[in-house]
Amino acid sequence: PRFRGRKRRLAAGRAGRVRRSQRDKRTILPNRPIGPRSKPCLFYNHSIDFSAVIERVKQIAAESVETKRDFFEANAEQVVRAAGMIIDTIKSDGKILIFGNGGSAADAQHIAAELVNRLGYDRPPIAAIALTTDTSILTSVGNDSTFDELFERQLRALGRAGDVAVAISTSGNSPNVLRAVEAARELRI
Repeated sequence: PRFRGRKRRLAAGRAGRVRRSQRDKRTILPNRPIGPRSKPCLFYNHSIDFSAVIERVKQIAAESVETKRDFFEANAEQVVRAAGMIIDTIKSDGKILIFGNGGSAADAQHIAAELVNRLGYDRPPIAAIALTTDTSILTSVGNDSTFDELFERQLRALGRAGDVAVAISTSGNSPNVLRAVEAARELRI
């Protein structure tokens, strides 16, 4: 054998853990770590009440639909105005600069990809940049300045009057997003 003892058990851990049962039969438990600090997974040895899970999924979906309906009832005019600004920027060969933190950063990347590539049909690419993708910029600004300046510095470097900045924030209180919005106003973005 290539490995002996503990090393052999650790090597086998990638495919699953081998454990001796009371009758000395081998039982494979997939994807469970080996070692003194390993904890049992919540999904093992527990029955799942799928009817309760289905009801919870339906409840979450209904709440999501209600939240979206409430948002658009309260903000439809602002959404249309923002869309008009984006269209004007595209027509004048401007850029769309999109940013946010965490899941909002992923949203920024997705939106930029849809604009640069295509959204539903073939069309010319739209100049859009997610300010969340350049790891060298992200880490150097975070290290050499502060994380609060992250998007502001990129807007000042890349943005021009007539461009559009799209700030995404679930809380509305992210200091780096708020600073970038102030910089965008100052730069007439």
